[in-house]
Amino acid sequence: MAAYPYIFCIFAQNKNVSSNGALSKQLENLEYCDIIRRYVSKVGGKPKKNDAYFQLTDLFTLFHLTFSKKLTTEDYWQQHLNTPVANTWQGLAFEHVCMVHINQIRHALGLDRIAVEYYSWRSSSAPKAQIDMVIERADRLINLCEIKYTQSEFVITADEDMKLRNRIAAFTRETKTHCGILPTWITPYGLYRNEYSASVQYQAQLDDLFV
Repeated sequence: MAAYPYIFCIFAQNKNVSSNGALSKQLENLEYCDIIRRYVSKVGGKPKKNDAYFQLTDLFTLFHLTFSKKLTTEDYWQQHLNTPVANTWQGLAFEHVCMVHINQIRHALGLDRIAVEYYSWRSSSAPKAQIDMVIERADRLINLCEIKYTQSEFVITADEDMKLRNRIAAFTRETKTHCGILPTWITPYGLYRNEYSASVQYQAQLDDLFV
């Protein structure tokens, strides 16, 4: 199962979508109820209004769709530890926990007194890039947050480092932002110290979410 299996796109110019505002209102209500998440595209600091991506984030619904037909024995969980489907679920659950603890993340990053706007971002051109959490700050800096779930310290490998660099490049190119970009990692147990973690200035851990 892919990490983001339930993303779909709504285009305002789609002829099959009514322009009476009913769909937009329904999507807004689902957002307010924390059932879906909106991914925005920005150009020149302004969100594009004619398209948006949405992801199903309600954990009960995700759990039901993923596991309801698979829980056949009492030993299912013990037998399926560290399988792709279980690892994907844990990653989605941790990401959701982070999204509903944005105030604690702001505190951990020292942003309590700075006005911020936060959102999730997905590129509109190939190769597709996706950023879990963007924290756009009033001091013209942006924390681009990578949310990674592991059961120990997260290791930033050369591959992970290059993936993040490519996401930053795509975000800067498509949004045309002139703000400074601050790579930020959010993990349960922090980062394993190596040559790629040495330059990381911003990070938050699981304990920071429950203070």
